[in-house]
Amino acid sequence: MNIPFILTTERRKRQLLQIRSLLRLEVDLHIQESLGTGNLVSTVMTFFSVKTAPVKTLVAGASYVALECAGFLTALGYDTTVMVRSIFLRGFDQDMANRIASYMENHGTKFIRGAVPMKLEKPAADG
Repeated sequence: MNIPFILTTERRKRQLLQIRSLLRLEVDLHIQESLGTGNLVSTVMTFFSVKTAPVKTLVAGASYVALECAGFLTALGYDTTVMVRSIFLRGFDQDMANRIASYMENHGTKFIRGAVPMKLEKPAADG
């Protein structure tokens, strides 16, 4: 079952997400601690030791590891969204990086652009 969470980004945008796991790859540790979601948040090292399927995952970051993980999760049929702060594959040729992102989007990976997760919380019971 997916869990409803309200995600607040650095631009103070709030949106309701139905997610099962957050794969944190490039979020600062102090931000990870402030997300306050217990075992919902994984790093790439702990993500592969989880015993249950992720079902719906938000990948924070757009490095090659983040895009690789998002790509195989999407290919395995899991609902996957990548949160991109600014550009894909920083330090790589941007034409190729954007082609990769476009390919991924055309094959089912979703993207939230221009955002960094700052807080992830369960919504109040009354709404």
